[in-house]
Amino acid sequence: MVDDQKGKIDKETGALRVRRNEYFKSETNEGNETAWSYLQANQDIYGINTSLDNIRLVKSLKSPAGVYFYFRQYIHDIPVYATKFTVYVNNNGIVKYALNEFRNIDKYRNIANSPLINANRALEITYKYLNIRESYIRGQYL
Repeated sequence: MVDDQKGKIDKETGALRVRRNEYFKSETNEGNETAWSYLQANQDIYGINTSLDNIRLVKSLKSPAGVYFYFRQYIHDIPVYATKFTVYVNNNGIVKYALNEFRNIDKYRNIANSPLINANRALEITYKYLNIRESYIRGQYL
């Protein structure tokens, strides 16, 4: 991939991380729809799943000059730690900046979303490991 924006290329995925001085305009005047359109149109250079089913808009922040839209990756409704994609849409409905902090999560798609142990068992293991003899856990002494 040629990095004509002088942005940072991720070594793991080969995806572009930063794109400054962008000029992307969609058919809609709605900022959040413009941000989604931007992700869809540029999924190849950012290494994004084609269906966008693992991405959610989690926050928007209005500034005097436009709106920042913050997206996050999910696996089975579980948020992926330290992943964010920021799209800045100015007041004219034009994407001017994008920051990609998504990770390659394809290898984790088959994980289950149910825990292997419950909270009480996790605390029991912790107390045993720390050699704590007596503890009060959720209404009962161990």
